[in-house]
Amino acid sequence: MRLLVLSVGEGISGQYVPDHHGLAPVSEEAVAANRSSVREILGATAGATVQFACDAELLDGCYENAVTLMWRDAGALATILCLTATALGLTSVILGRTGEAIVSAAGLPQAFRGAGAVLIGKPRSEVVS
Repeated sequence: MRLLVLSVGEGISGQYVPDHHGLAPVSEEAVAANRSSVREILGATAGATVQFACDAELLDGCYENAVTLMWRDAGALATILCLTATALGLTSVILGRTGEAIVSAAGLPQAFRGAGAVLIGKPRSEVVS
């Protein structure tokens, strides 16, 4: 599973590189596609999206019925991100999208499929009643 960290407002965006624990550049097209998607789904204008991208060919080469493994792993990852955000006093929401267009715009190899996303942000300073 590869992770794209995409700012919804102002902020740093990139593809997570585990060997360096940092972010490699990602296309502005992917950032813009994410912003548009998040605004359409939630109306949010701030925060950062963690977009999941899975190498379907790699999984298919290793497992039977690999797509079920991809969705299980994506669900587990989304859950852990949301729990961690809560523990840190942040907010999070699992986005109801695969993110295929965003993964494609990011320039990942064609074998990569969007496998869901989580938006993480700061809590609102006031409670809306």
